[in-house]
Amino acid sequence: MLREEQLHQPSKGVFMKTNIVSAISIAFILATLSLAPRTACCGDLGFGAGFAERAAVSIGYEPGDSALCVTNAGYAGWKGADTINEIKPFAGKFGCSLGDGNLYNVHSSMGESPWFVITVKKDNGSLRSVCGSVGDDGSIDVSMPVDVTLSKNLDYSAVKESCGNMSYSAVGYSNTWSAGAPWHLTQGALFHNHFCPGVTSGYIIAKWLLKNAPLEAGESYNIIGLPHWCKEDSLMSALDVTPGKGGYFATSWTDEQKRALPEDVARDIAGFYIKVKRENRAFKSAKVLVLGFDFHKDEFFEWVGENKHPELSNLQLALWAFERLDRLDYFVSVIKEVEISDEQEYERLLAPGGDPLKLVGL
Repeated sequence: MLREEQLHQPSKGVFMKTNIVSAISIAFILATLSLAPRTACCGDLGFGAGFAERAAVSIGYEPGDSALCVTNAGYAGWKGADTINEIKPFAGKFGCSLGDGNLYNVHSSMGESPWFVITVKKDNGSLRSVCGSVGDDGSIDVSMPVDVTLSKNLDYSAVKESCGNMSYSAVGYSNTWSAGAPWHLTQGALFHNHFCPGVTSGYIIAKWLLKNAPLEAGESYNIIGLPHWCKEDSLMSALDVTPGKGGYFATSWTDEQKRALPEDVARDIAGFYIKVKRENRAFKSAKVLVLGFDFHKDEFFEWVGENKHPELSNLQLALWAFERLDRLDYFVSVIKEVEISDEQEYERLLAPGGDPLKLVGL
């Protein structure tokens, strides 16, 4: 007669079979890993190390210089391999780190190749950058240093000649870093993969919401980005509201919808920002804020005056806006506020093919 505990004990044969299968599985995994493509190049140097060494010489970097390191390594891939390790050398060579706020990891497709930008800020405030990219053969192309200090006199053609498709990133990230852009704003720009007024507007709206419509127990934000622009990426980064978690809905509008709105509403409307209250996951209520955003471009153009850059005025507008972050109500306004207590009415607001503008009475 078997005791109860014996009935639940596998036999030695089962243990042996399991161990054999485990050993075979481990061997297969190790063999697979050994065949994985490598990212090393340039002798014993990886992409990041190779670029860092050459960029430091090219730009004349000296320990103690104020430096910014920008790269899409970690997001980008190379021949199917990960590139996250290529960021490591920048800490030792240039003192760049997340904790010091001078290591920018730019979101990109894993189908892109890695690229790198090093910017050094001189005592007089001027900014010089060196750009680099990885070729299909693993070679590293490193540019000559180029001035990226944003002013009307910036020779952007020289930047494009040196940095190619990294030019806008080199100028945008370098100048906003130099001006002390808040880290949460920078995070939105890194996710969006460049700085622009739209990213700044999303950050300002997020700050306005947290101040004027903070969440209480059982509440969460839902957002309808109508009309959508670059602000959506910044809002998702700042508020952790995403389509994947069921909180973000972005849609376009038609010319007919736009013409049906009052001129000032059509000009400023920046989306629907909703505080949803639930208890045990059951819908209770929703407070809908239709917000407007005014870039005050007339005042910006007056401020920038003759210093307006012919190709980079968008970056100048972004800098102008984030220098006024203490004036949230200057940019953001409430166009309409609606309370919804019926769940079906709320579902119609979010449903595909619906018209949120009409449903809230606009």
